[in-house]
Amino acid sequence: MPDSARYATATRRQQRFPIASGPVEVVDVRRVARRLTRIVVAGDVLATMPDDEPGEFVTLIWPRDGQEVLVPEVGRWRFPPGGEAQHARNYTVRRFDRDAGRMTIDLVIHDHEPDPEDPDGGFGGRWAARARVGERLGLCGPRIHWVTDPDAAWTLMAGDETAIPAIAAAVERRPAGHPIRVVLDVHDADDEAMLDVASPDLDVTWLHRGDAPCATPERLVAALRELELPEGPPQLWAAGESWAVRGVREHLRDERGFPRGAIQALGYWKHRATPEDDEA
Repeated sequence: MPDSARYATATRRQQRFPIASGPVEVVDVRRVARRLTRIVVAGDVLATMPDDEPGEFVTLIWPRDGQEVLVPEVGRWRFPPGGEAQHARNYTVRRFDRDAGRMTIDLVIHDHEPDPEDPDGGFGGRWAARARVGERLGLCGPRIHWVTDPDAAWTLMAGDETAIPAIAAAVERRPAGHPIRVVLDVHDADDEAMLDVASPDLDVTWLHRGDAPCATPERLVAALRELELPEGPPQLWAAGESWAVRGVREHLRDERGFPRGAIQALGYWKHRATPEDDEA
């Protein structure tokens, strides 16, 4: 990473969220896989969005029935007074073309049953199944959640289907000749279409969990133990269900002996069966 890009990343981490905020319109909708919808949005706000790292987070905001799109103030997570609370969910930027004024976002459609104690849970996934061109949303962000290590000799990434958009974005921006090992726990072979990147440097291990509700640390860690990893300093990244991510992080740190500073581990979501003391 050039020094200027490193400085931009460091500066971004000190800024208050959101950096940019405004309405967008859905201009394209495509089902990439049975459980993945790809939407493309456009709007003036994209002209002010930074793009320092691959797979940054943005927040999508859906207006309540009969309301205009509401977005928070730049630099302050505060909505205009007088409006009801909005539906808001964080998603990974799959691809961003500022010159064309288009941002691509992949949304996973979850199959699990709604939680009676959280009726609003899964809202984004349900919307993804019925998204239509012409819908207006709010968009704000972005947040960095992948920081490229220019000194890494190779990269290891692991997670469930919710990690795939970030993994794909990162793979596309790694230099040629950089080995990338990926372990992914998904429902079945249909979900493999979610990872729509190809590279001679990419080696993917797919785990199919079938009817199990989510990825587990036991299954991911067992697959990681089987991997022969390259020599040299690594960049290690994991994301997905929080309990599974915790298991990956502990394996890399405690069993493999990798330094904490080389590991980025993010709990994107939490299944209701996850232990309450999980801290991923």
